[in-house]
Amino acid sequence: MGNIKMKNWLEYIENELTGIDFDHIETKQTDYYLSKFYRLNGTYLSVDLVDDLRKIRKVEIGKYWLTDNNVWGYEVSSAKAVFDKTKKHFIDFLQVSFDSEYGEQYELDFSPNNQEILSHFLKIPFYKGWTEAYYKYKEDNYKIGIELKIDNEILNFEMILLHFAEQDLPMPGDKTEKRIRAWWADLKINDSKRNIEKEIINPIKVNVAQQRINANAHKALVEEKKI
Repeated sequence: MGNIKMKNWLEYIENELTGIDFDHIETKQTDYYLSKFYRLNGTYLSVDLVDDLRKIRKVEIGKYWLTDNNVWGYEVSSAKAVFDKTKKHFIDFLQVSFDSEYGEQYELDFSPNNQEILSHFLKIPFYKGWTEAYYKYKEDNYKIGIELKIDNEILNFEMILLHFAEQDLPMPGDKTEKRIRAWWADLKINDSKRNIEKEIINPIKVNVAQQRINANAHKALVEEKKI
């Protein structure tokens, strides 16, 4: 960031993203908030800003893929990383939900100290990435495990998956029933009925480096053909 003086979070984030040729950027402006949704090579970064762009309402990162099955042209995975100032390294992992998550723990006012906090968090999606393991019992996706390597330590997260209705309009006992289901599916006797698929969430700035390598290789190939 150097000696550039920032006026708000949008200027700070745009400066952090300088040099990244995103596949697509969506912007949504309302009377209350500004939302930016950046996509690059299967990894997305979503930011909501309020209070004249001087407060972060939420920051989320996850995996996406292109599709013709909806009006947006893409779908996102069931897991997402979120900025949470109460957590270690300011990161937590949650299941994607229709209503999303809002609250004071996800918010951050614009200040020099908080810029350092956000910078620490952004190093994870920028340079680290993580691995998601999707657990399936018979035909039921029942949990996701996340492994994140940072600062010479390995952090593990686990979420028991709920259906959208169970997340946004939970009934008594929903979460308990899902935990029991996951406990049963994880038993050794069910090894043959359980499948695990792993997905790698690529770091955004490593994607940029690879983009440049590919572009340079393509340029060299074009020049070679001209000779």
